Amino acid sequence: MPKPYYDAVIRSINRHFGDAAALSGRNDGFHLLLTVKSGGTEEELAAAAREADVRIAPMSYTWWNRPSWKEPSFILGFGGIPEERIDDGIRVLKAAWLD
Repeated sequence: MPKPYYDAVIRSINRHFGDAAALSGRNDGFHLLLTVKSGGTEEELAAAAREADVRIAPMSYTWWNRPSWKEPSFILGFGGIPEERIDDGIRVLKAAWLD
């Protein structure tokens, strides 16, 4: 895994989301699990991301039974995205979800 890409995603999430998001699955390749504290549902946030032209996958499509936590969670993939575009994409996602 190219470490600069991974580090760029972590820095950008921390900069734009702060305490409004949590990351897990670190060091697992070209994706992270992004959990958002926004007040919106996973479906609402997925729709807002699509409208902002950000492709992100809700975790719910991987569940057999819904887990006990309530915050919406998404698979945040960054493979194939030029490093210089990562911050802009995270900024747009934050604006779609929290602004």
